[in-house]
Amino acid sequence: MKVEVKRGRVWLPNNKEWLNKFIEFNISNNKKKESFVTCINKDGRFYIPKQIRSKLNINKEININNIKILNNIKRNEKLIKKNKLNLIAAIPEKTLSNYNIIVVDKKDKYLCWYSAKGRPNEIILNKHLPIEFIKLLGYFQAEGGKPKLQKRRGREFNFTNSDFNLIKEFFELSNYLFDKDLWKFIISHNKNLNKSELDILINKLRSLEIKKSNIKLREDNNLKTYGIRLYVSNSILAETINNMNKLIKELMSKSKNNLFFKYYFRSYIAGDGNFFSNRDKFGSLHSRMRVYEEKEEYINMHKRLFDKYIINGKIRKDPKKNLYYYTITANWFTLLKFLEYNLFINNNHYKKLIWAISNHKKYKAVKHIVRLKNNFSSYDINKLFNKNYSGGSHWLRDREKEGLIFLKYKENNRSYWKLTKEGSKLKRLLKNINSSSYLK
Repeated sequence: MKVEVKRGRVWLPNNKEWLNKFIEFNISNNKKKESFVTCINKDGRFYIPKQIRSKLNINKEININNIKILNNIKRNEKLIKKNKLNLIAAIPEKTLSNYNIIVVDKKDKYLCWYSAKGRPNEIILNKHLPIEFIKLLGYFQAEGGKPKLQKRRGREFNFTNSDFNLIKEFFELSNYLFDKDLWKFIISHNKNLNKSELDILINKLRSLEIKKSNIKLREDNNLKTYGIRLYVSNSILAETINNMNKLIKELMSKSKNNLFFKYYFRSYIAGDGNFFSNRDKFGSLHSRMRVYEEKEEYINMHKRLFDKYIINGKIRKDPKKNLYYYTITANWFTLLKFLEYNLFINNNHYKKLIWAISNHKKYKAVKHIVRLKNNFSSYDINKLFNKNYSGGSHWLRDREKEGLIFLKYKENNRSYWKLTKEGSKLKRLLKNINSSSYLK
């Protein structure tokens, strides 16, 4: 069936069968064929996407080869399936502006589309994502723009940071979900920033196989140096990421999963967190981890998760800024938890954590545990630590009270001991401390 095309729009005759339904059209022109999803509105028209008009070199008319009514995929799946993130669980059924979203199965991908008053907006997304994609959600929570309903404007999925390594990891993680060519980059910079420094930054972005045309420069004299913003203008993508972010936090709050917590919060802290450790004038050690949020609902959720996985902290509201912060005052066990979860991507934070642990009074008492075998005797303690009988006996008694070792048996006036599960874990963690380049 041949139909007339006017400014990309086609009026479909005898359209009652397809009215207000999601349709897949197969069209052709000059022996070239293309398919696309659309919706027939109440006046019987549909819109041919600009890129398809360009590919087929459409001028005044096209040939419709096939019209297929599509069934929308249900969204009642679980987020985690076969140790992967199952995307369909996070794709909304409607946009924030209340337009229905159609999801079409395309082998290992989903075609997602909705009909807006303006330009139709579709995107191809991968069905299943590796668990490490949770890292991107942590970055998004810290430095990403959350979807907002604004009149006559779609939503953006975006991320802003000045650390190229964080930009690189975020960008590479996003490749699990969608085509990297969709990203646009804006480098905002102080006008006095050296041109050679800008060129180096652009070359770094180009090394990620980003098109030069997708990189823009903008002066911003409020910045000391520069900031990088990457964004995709697509409401479905922005709202899907936001949904997935909420779902993964709900999942972590219902059932404890240390890997999910580690992936999510190490990225979150890298973007919106800090770690401090110092001695006061009396020689006492003070260590604190802090994260920041503008919205009270977010900081309350993060407090519940930190409380569940590490230790209780406190929320405070900044009296001068529209900002909440959550602070954990870290004791010995909390410092070890930070190390266990490997929460600090930032080198300065990690270096400070190693310093705090190695300078804690508890470290001096237990650091030699790394030199013990899982099974050992009281004689080994005296020999290893160069302690007399009394000193070795006190060390064993203290570690037993702490649940790090237990007495297996006694024989010929000698005690035989074994590391507990907690003792073995501490040994593994302290190996990281002893092997750290920051202590050398």
